[in-house]
Formats: sequence, structure tokens, C-alpha cells
Amino acid sequence: MKRLKAIRFPTLKNKPLLKIALISSPFLLIVFFAKIDVVSPGTGIISGLHSNILIKSPSKGFIVKINVKEGDEVQIGDLLYEYNNYDDGIHLKSVITELEYMTDLLSKYELDKCNTNQLLLENATSCELSSLEKVSYFYQSLLDKKSFVEMKGLTDQKKMVVLEQLKETALEEESRVKSKAHLIGRVSGHSLKYIDANIELSKIKASKIQYSLQIETLKQTVISDGEEFRKAVFTRLISLDEKITTLKGKVNDNIFKKELLTIKTEYSKIKSSVRGTVLSIEDGAYENAYINESKPIMQLKNDDGKQLLDAKFDTKYRPFLFVGAKVKISVNSPKFKDLYLGRISRISTDSFEYKTPAKKGMRYFSVDIEPESPFFDDHVNENVGVSTLVYALSEKISTFNYIFAILSKNLTFNVW
Repeated sequence: MKRLKAIRFPTLKNKPLLKIALISSPFLLIVFFAKIDVVSPGTGIISGLHSNILIKSPSKGFIVKINVKEGDEVQIGDLLYEYNNYDDGIHLKSVITELEYMTDLLSKYELDKCNTNQLLLENATSCELSSLEKVSYFYQSLLDKKSFVEMKGLTDQKKMVVLEQLKETALEEESRVKSKAHLIGRVSGHSLKYIDANIELSKIKASKIQYSLQIETLKQTVISDGEEFRKAVFTRLISLDEKITTLKGKVNDNIFKKELLTIKTEYSKIKSSVRGTVLSIEDGAYENAYINESKPIMQLKNDDGKQLLDAKFDTKYRPFLFVGAKVKISVNSPKFKDLYLGRISRISTDSFEYKTPAKKGMRYFSVDIEPESPFFDDHVNENVGVSTLVYALSEKISTFNYIFAILSKNLTFNVW
């Protein structure tokens, strides 16, 4: 009967590599799978409560009425004071002067157009009794031209009447000479008298043709003068239509400007944009007082004022910053041992150069942080200007990625 051999299992004593693997496995699990918070470090200054609001004059003018007094509580939209805008007043006077000029010019153009239209009508009269005092040079020149054309037309008509009479006389004379030549030819044949009669007849015919040509020329002259006059009238009417259309547009624009500036000039109303209390009314701010642009009028305490930290982060951390990111705040004072929480509320659009010699040539982004902890409510006034260290939480990464990141010489992260 064979003897059974005992089964021998491997031990850690005999397998040092297995021993190392078992010991290091928890560490490797942490390195590859455990997540840690990575934050970007920065510095900050306690700037206190951003609650006091200085109300300034938006432009120069005169105070019409102050609607509040020191100590009054105000709500959003409450009327603080009313003022007369000086610049708008000057602008309004300019607009009124220009509007009066344009309105007067428009009435003259319309009157000129009306009178010019009348020139094309028979037995036309002026559009207004006093139009002779208002007519333009252009209308007067057309009026003179019309008078000249009418007078010349009457003269030409008289000439045509005379020529028609001469033509009729020539026709009668032609008939008489024809009869005479016919009788002479029958009695004496082609004698000298017969030849003279025919010559006289030819002269009469030539005169008759000449009269007809003169009459036709005068008719064409009358027509041409009339057409030339009408062309001048239509050209003027087109020009007046264009001017009236353009001027009406400008008049309407100035009427709108006048109405708007009148409202603005009567008084401009300055209303509260916050809920709070009137802390003070500045000296020189009273009814009927003249105020320059940006002159302080009053100061309000904003009951909804936000508490802020002014922080700076090096530009290399900008990709890890975003509005709403959580921030941990450490106050550089033995009085405060705890960490305070906050969130980023604003990030500057551009970077700025450090002023300190230690960071010469380096740049930073300006960041506003709104604290969430009650520290500021109790100690804000006595700690304004105290420096802090701030750490903006960007994301969670694995321990392995963090170890790899810190090997870079350009980035320095902190972890919690």
C-alpha cells in the first residue's frame, strides 16, 4: 500500500513577491481609484459689506424736488429725487429753433407749390391773399415768365390775325388778277399786258405763301413758348415735391425729439434700485440747486448688500475657475482658526499684471468671492483689509492623476 504525500500550500514565507503584492494592494487601490478634491490656490482681501450705494447725478441740471430725507426706508422703485436735465434743456432749445425754421420753410414750400400749380390753370388766383409777401424767387420768375409768354402770345395772335387778313386780301387780289389776265389773253393774246398780269399774279401767290409761312411760324412759336413754360413749371413742382417730402420727414423727427426732450427736461426721476435706508443727503443737494454731472446726491444703505472677498489667482489656474465654483477661505489671523466657505461670483474678462516685485512679470485674474459662512456678519467692519488664502475647488481626480500632475514644474495644486 502506497503512502499518500501531504499537500503543501504556498506560504508568504516562501513567496516574498506575493507578500509584497498583498501588502501594497490597498495602496494601489487608493492610488488608482480613490478621488481627491483638487483646488487652485489664490490670495484674497476682505473687502467688507458692499452695501453702501452712492447716488450721483447722471448729468448736470437743477434739482426739482428731493423726495426722501435721512433715515427714510426705501424700496426698489421708490422715487429719490427729480431734476431738470440741463443738457437736454439746451438740446430742446436747439430742436425748437430748428423745428420752427423747418416748419416755416415747409409752409413756404407748400405755398410755393400751390401757387406754382395755379400757374397751369386758366384764370388762376394766388393760394393766399398775403402770398405776394411770401412768394419765392422761383415762383416770381415763373410768374414773370408766364406773363411774358401770355403777352408774347397775344402779340403773336394779333400778328396772325393781320397776316390772315393779308392772306385773304391776297386771295381776293389773286382772283381779280387771274380774271384780268384771262380777259387780256382772250382780247390781245400773249401781249405785254398779259405778261405783266401773270407777273403780278406770281407776286400775289408768293405773298400768299409767305403769309401762310409766317402764320405757321407764329403758331409754332406760341406752342413752343407754352411747352417751355409748362416744362419749367413741372421741373419746379418736382423739385418742390422732393423738398417737401424730405422736410416733412425732418419735421416729424424733430416733433418726436421735442416731445421726448420736453418730458425729460420737465423733470428726470431718479429711483432706488435697492431696498434699504437713506444714510445721508450730501451738502449742496437741495431743491433748485444746480448740480454737475456725477455730483454725489445721497447715500443709501443696501439691506440686501452682498459680502465679498477680492481674490487673485495666477493666470495658469484660469482653466480651473468658473462662476459658482466652491471656495474654501483661510483667514491669515490667529483669531480665526476655522475654514470658511464661499463661491465665485465673478471672474475678470482679462488678466492683470502683479504690482509686487516678488511676482514681477506674472499676471493674475481678479475674482469676487461671496462667502457663505457667518464669519462676515459678525466681524466684517473690524476685519476689512485682512488678507486670506483662498482655494477654489475645481474637480475631483484620482490620486494617480494628482501624483502625475505634481510632477509638472508649471502647476502646483493643493488637495483636501
